[in-house]
Amino acid sequence: MLRAIGFLTLLSAVILGVGFFTGWFSFGSETRAGETELRLRVDRENVRDDLRSVEDGVRRGAGAVHDAVTGKAQSAQEPQAQEGGAAIHLDSPSSKLEARVLGVSVAESTLTLQEDAGDQRSYPVAAGSKVDLHQVRIGDLVQVTLISDGAVQRVVDLRVLSGT
Repeated sequence: MLRAIGFLTLLSAVILGVGFFTGWFSFGSETRAGETELRLRVDRENVRDDLRSVEDGVRRGAGAVHDAVTGKAQSAQEPQAQEGGAAIHLDSPSSKLEARVLGVSVAESTLTLQEDAGDQRSYPVAAGSKVDLHQVRIGDLVQVTLISDGAVQRVVDLRVLSGT
């Protein structure tokens, strides 16, 4: 029991100390007619903003640790996406293509495009890429970045140029 009280006292002292130096709390006093009135002011907005910043930092740090532990970390020198367990190197030969969207399958993660020449082709989206097929509509003019994975070209980036 004594340890719990000591821990709570220490925790309170740390919170008050940190709060005072970060501007969460301010102390004031006023003396009138021989009486001293002490005031403690709490800046709730400042506390809330700081806690959000800490929360965001912890989330980013935890995400980075998770990615590093699970092997999803991407280095700046060698960006890659995971596709069926095999790494697809995004710095491998790539090409850009402007085409009209004929079909979108979010479930199958594929995009069917028609080039200016009239050729139609379906492209799988590389797993691990940041392509959001929910933003694409049939008839949209898009620019996609494709990488070659052997005989298969995969979409690794997508930009909607104009809507239908």
